[in-house]
Amino acid sequence: MTLNRRNIMFSLVLLAVMGIQLVVTTGTILAENSIKVDSNLALTSDQELSNEKQIVIRASDQSKAQRDLALTIPEGATFDRTTSNQLNKKSAYTATLDQKNNSNQVILKQTAQTAQTAQTAENIENDSVNRQATTFKKEYLLVFKLKDTSIFAKQQLKVTTIMNGVHYESKPLLLKDIVGTDGVQRQTSLSKEDTPQITFNLNQTEYIVGDTIQLKVDLNASEINEPLYINLGNKAILTPIKISSDNGGINFESQNNQNTGKNILKISSNEPIKKDFTLLVKATTVGKVDITASTETDHLISKTATVKVIDNPTSKALAINPNTFDDGIPNWVQKTKTEVGSKAFQGSTSRFLNYTFGGVNGGIDAEADSKISSYNIQGSQINIFIKDNNKTIGAFFKGEDTSSKAVRTSTGFGIVFEPNESNDGPKQAILANKLTNKAYFVGHDSEGNLVSKIMGQFERNGKTLIAEILLRPSLSGTTAVQQELYLKNDTTQSVSYGTFIGQDTMLNGNDKVPMSSMGNNAGLYITQNPYKLAINMKVPDGPINYAAQTWTRRNPWFDGFTPRNFSGTGLEQKNLEEGYTVLKNSDTSYTAKWPFATLAPGESQHYRQDIGITKAPDVAPEAYKEYQNETSTDGSNRPGDNIKFTLRAHNSGLDSSWSDVSFSDIIPSEFQINTNSIRLINQSGQEITISPSAYNEVTRELKVTVPNSVKDNQWVSVTFEAKALTTASGRTVRNTVNVVGIDSNVNQQERSASAIVDVPFIKVQLPELTKKVKGSYDGITDKLFDIIHHKGAFYYGN
Repeated sequence: MTLNRRNIMFSLVLLAVMGIQLVVTTGTILAENSIKVDSNLALTSDQELSNEKQIVIRASDQSKAQRDLALTIPEGATFDRTTSNQLNKKSAYTATLDQKNNSNQVILKQTAQTAQTAQTAENIENDSVNRQATTFKKEYLLVFKLKDTSIFAKQQLKVTTIMNGVHYESKPLLLKDIVGTDGVQRQTSLSKEDTPQITFNLNQTEYIVGDTIQLKVDLNASEINEPLYINLGNKAILTPIKISSDNGGINFESQNNQNTGKNILKISSNEPIKKDFTLLVKATTVGKVDITASTETDHLISKTATVKVIDNPTSKALAINPNTFDDGIPNWVQKTKTEVGSKAFQGSTSRFLNYTFGGVNGGIDAEADSKISSYNIQGSQINIFIKDNNKTIGAFFKGEDTSSKAVRTSTGFGIVFEPNESNDGPKQAILANKLTNKAYFVGHDSEGNLVSKIMGQFERNGKTLIAEILLRPSLSGTTAVQQELYLKNDTTQSVSYGTFIGQDTMLNGNDKVPMSSMGNNAGLYITQNPYKLAINMKVPDGPINYAAQTWTRRNPWFDGFTPRNFSGTGLEQKNLEEGYTVLKNSDTSYTAKWPFATLAPGESQHYRQDIGITKAPDVAPEAYKEYQNETSTDGSNRPGDNIKFTLRAHNSGLDSSWSDVSFSDIIPSEFQINTNSIRLINQSGQEITISPSAYNEVTRELKVTVPNSVKDNQWVSVTFEAKALTTASGRTVRNTVNVVGIDSNVNQQERSASAIVDVPFIKVQLPELTKKVKGSYDGITDKLFDIIHHKGAFYYGN
């Protein structure tokens, strides 16, 4: 009996213990399941303070509640309390080790006094000294000394807290993202003795939100044979857009790290990366970013490049509004001193096309009034030049000058108010006059290139126009700077006026270089070995008349026209062949002008003329696209009309050869191409019939390849006819041509150019059909429309 009683008692005790264990175990499971992720809690690594011997982790709590935090010390490391305390003088927490429970935990205790002091400091608005002395942050930098990085890398960290009986924790921080999957500590800096394999080049270090940034990656003649990782810092500040490179097959992918908040770009290629390349990134939000590059094994191979993104400081209450014109630049910033824009030549790292107002080094007071003598205009004149291995080659007389006297004999853009007005350069020049509310602004285009402009009110003879003179590089593939003028009538009365541009040319130190025709009325050029200056007229909103004349001190800007005033005609009437010499050994200059016009109140107009400079033996590709309505007799385009398109390619290079040239044109859906009309006019002017198979009906691409290389000053063209369909009614249809070829003399690099043409159609009332069967009547409508169009039975309306 006694033995049985003992057994029974033992069994009861065992059941009780098991019951307690079951309750404890179940309670633990329930507790673990009740843990909630709190987005206010965060752990991030501090790479600036981390090194090969220690890792620094930032624990933070963005909530307003007063609560203590805890986290477990990871294996493979020890907590350095002394160093941590030194880094956290202004933390709202004090760190202690949880020795009571022997749990290897760090407790971050938020003291009531500290929290109350911090809360009080937030309400102090006028006492900056007290604010600085008593404001504490709810974050703490924890320093962990590394003992075994391979063990350390296999773990994750969480910061936890308990509030009102509820357990909260942060998202986990994966330690392998800090030291690498193999436990190798990430190299965070290069010593002074280290030579970087990669250098980042920026045209500036400070940008505004919305800017596109050109991040040029210079390989320093090295070769990358493994994936490259570029750390763009906080992903919210910079957003990658695209990569521009001559390396075949190079691409990138974003690898945003959710734990560290870092924006990592993986650069890879089918073959070794041997050539420098450019990354285009957009400045998304305000902040500061340190950019580095490393290999897949986390070996740092670059020095740090710092980018700062700021808000647009330009006030909206300016006397002149930088957004008066739709010039395509979203974020203008007002500056007092001129800056220099620079764009590298295709395939070159030592030759750049530059542009500014005034001296070649910038720094000119762009808002100061110009000083005028009888023929000199000193101030912020348009200046275009190249830097060839640090040698300056100007396009205009005194273009190499570093002072405000640069380009002093050129008028630049000018305005006349009488159709027969004769030479009076200083009075007609926009920048030579005392512009009211004159202001200078800079911005960036879609590829991150600097764009600059001067604005103000041009006043003469009781008439006023708002003027904007803008400089930016061409993005069509041509190495050229676009000289642009915007005008707006901001008065209550219509203003009649004429516009011209006059420049005193010079090249490679020679002021008396013969000037020749570019052919096809595309413009003029001068050559002074090994450089060539192209004066391009055939551009969107380009001039109608142009002339070359000998420069004299009496401002001869209309001397080359017949008659010699603003109403005269010029070289465009002669349609000269390529290479025809229009001016021999004299001080050459040119003038381009647009028709006399009238701006009604509130109306605007845009003008453009390009300047390009190249060097032998580079190809200088140019593309053009034109159309001619072969049906209309009144200059208007209508659905049903037959349109003839002409695509042209021109090599404006020097001692160059452009091979494997091909035209590519995606025909808009508003046109129906006649595939039997496709012709190629080759380098010798011979017309060749092209097979209808050159047009792909599925992709709508017309592709024509040119036999033989296109040499200096040679032209090739493609023509075809297309019928305008009913869908074109009331629309402006844009068409783009791309011309691609190989520079045979420069590393077989691809050289391309593009051009657009806009075809505006008036709105017509189309014949209506009642749909009675399944299907579409588009083709029938166009056929019926052709019949009505042929008979002339049209109604034109809105």
